[in-house]
Amino acid sequence: MGNSQSPPADPRFSSATRAFTQKDLEDLNSLFVSLAAQSKSNNEYVSLSVFQAYFGLKGSLGERLFYLVTQQRKDNKLTFHDLVIAKSVYEKGTRDDIEEFIYQLLDVTGDGVVGRCDIESVLAAIFWNIFSQEASNNGLKNSHPEIINEFLNAAIFSKAVEGAAEKSMSFEDFRSWCALLPSVRKFLGSLLIPPDAGRPGSQVPQLMHGDNINPDLILLREEYAWHIGGALPHHELEEWKLLYHSAINGMSFNTFLGSTSSDGFTLFAKLFLFPGLNNWELPHVSLQLLQSIVFIRLDVLRENESDCERLENGIVISCWQTAYKGQRNYIPSLSPKGVVDNNILCLAEFSRCLHVLLAPFFPTGKQNSVKDRNGEGPTILIIKDKDGYIYGGYASQPWERHGNFYGDLKSFLFQLYPKASIFKPTGANNNVQWCAANFSSESIPNGIGFGGRVNHFGLFLSASFDVGQTFTCTTFGSPCLSKTNRISPEVIECWGIIQNGAQKEKLDAIKGTVLERFKEERHMLNMVGLANSSE
Repeated sequence: MGNSQSPPADPRFSSATRAFTQKDLEDLNSLFVSLAAQSKSNNEYVSLSVFQAYFGLKGSLGERLFYLVTQQRKDNKLTFHDLVIAKSVYEKGTRDDIEEFIYQLLDVTGDGVVGRCDIESVLAAIFWNIFSQEASNNGLKNSHPEIINEFLNAAIFSKAVEGAAEKSMSFEDFRSWCALLPSVRKFLGSLLIPPDAGRPGSQVPQLMHGDNINPDLILLREEYAWHIGGALPHHELEEWKLLYHSAINGMSFNTFLGSTSSDGFTLFAKLFLFPGLNNWELPHVSLQLLQSIVFIRLDVLRENESDCERLENGIVISCWQTAYKGQRNYIPSLSPKGVVDNNILCLAEFSRCLHVLLAPFFPTGKQNSVKDRNGEGPTILIIKDKDGYIYGGYASQPWERHGNFYGDLKSFLFQLYPKASIFKPTGANNNVQWCAANFSSESIPNGIGFGGRVNHFGLFLSASFDVGQTFTCTTFGSPCLSKTNRISPEVIECWGIIQNGAQKEKLDAIKGTVLERFKEERHMLNMVGLANSSE
């Protein structure tokens, strides 16, 4: 009798409510009441315009989402039941349920076919939402035409449509496209989350670089950073810092390693001060000792210009000139017997000048200490070759010298131009990251790279930085990233990812007398034959 006097309960709504806690339902109801009030509907429904304004989705994508959320009724009225049912499927459903909803969302024309024009409209709406809301009067389709084409080029349209010349995107095509463009998948999977709540898929890292580079020379534009960031966790999407750019640093492998290693100064010492040690196994030395030896080495090189010429880009001389400006009295001299004089006090001055000395290695703005570079974290390598292709790789581990592959399965390869794609590890092997320097064996090619196998890498730059290779790679399931397997780099960039909560560098307290502070250093100098003969 009661049922005859009231409308029957909607079984879909009853089922949908079980996906939420009571608190979730109360919050949804509060949101609905607020939006319904703005719609001036006597708290009965939310209008299309209010829905689009609140969720920040204008144009055809917002209209299509509203149509699906209102269960395709075409009455322009979103009820509370509609909202609960849609969110239960779109946010709480199985992977198949969610992706089927998103696939239907792509059909912005509503003709039952997901064509190239539909995808273009969706991408235009995404880029407008993330990058160009302040320029909405320019219209959606003309906001980012070049970038849109690069994302479109990653799409596959394999489904034949009766009576149509062009094929459409099948559901499997859609899934493959989302795998290549995780940023797009994240964004389309979170449209019913309010923008001010940190909507997934909307984060764009802040790109930081010094004033000494023309922004027009930088390969990594915001849209590319958003694309790459789709494959990264949230805490790696705040700040990315330019560590190396070939337009400033030159095509120098050693400068690259010095700029991107976790301790560029130590790396520099390993490369130039102890070049004969096997496997790069330095004795345990402190930073002060390395500073001392660099002092000595700089003094020798200053007197021997032929040695200086053998160093790429005059790194050592640059350090000398930048840090000391020719003030020889700050530098320990070297006697004819190769013995340091007893002016050990200069080490304290050297410590204060360290950030200046390191400037040529880290030329991306003010560098107060090594930790400012965050070189200990992941890096992003980007290459533009002479055929105009742009691609690269995300390295989860620092660039450190190894005689074999290393790294973990967080790394990946990517393409930016003329097609945007990301290729994550397949698990086929662990040949993830490669960094070899100063090896003489042909079986250990000097350079940096990702994936594949020796001499058949997914991506590789030789130590000369003027040639490289890219092959089809089972490590990442990636194709050749360029026009041909052999590449000739034109521009090389490397960005460091500044992670939240990174351990801060601990500064050692200076205690005791000068001789006490440098007792260990003087002992190590003796071991390498450079100690003061008077001690």
